[in-house]
Amino acid sequence: MRTDEESMTLNTCFSNCPSHGSLDYRTLKENDEVTSEQTPASKETKSSADTPIRDHLMWSIFNTLYLNTFCLGLVAVLFSVKSRDRKIAGDLKGAIRYGSIARSINIIATVFSFIIITIAIILVIKLVLSLQYAHVE
Repeated sequence: MRTDEESMTLNTCFSNCPSHGSLDYRTLKENDEVTSEQTPASKETKSSADTPIRDHLMWSIFNTLYLNTFCLGLVAVLFSVKSRDRKIAGDLKGAIRYGSIARSINIIATVFSFIIITIAIILVIKLVLSLQYAHVE
């Protein structure tokens, strides 16, 4: 607990500061009450119904537009839209299930895309090196 002298020192320090000159920094006494109007902000707690359900639609669209391996991106878009529809309808369990399936399909599509891109880069490097080696002879 601060003494009155420490409180006065703190108030003096803050009142000399140009950006805090108008604020009142008093310590509360034990019998002082604080009303909700005096508190700057209160913490709001989220209930389980307020938690966002991820449908991974943007990731699905990305997988559809860029190297749509085995049409997995299109399938992921369908599950993402189905997840969003279930969320709007109020079926949270269904929305979570479809969102999880969309996420799994997106992971598989992304891994396949990176494998294909890596193989393509390796083949291009090998082709360039073989042409360069053939040109030297």
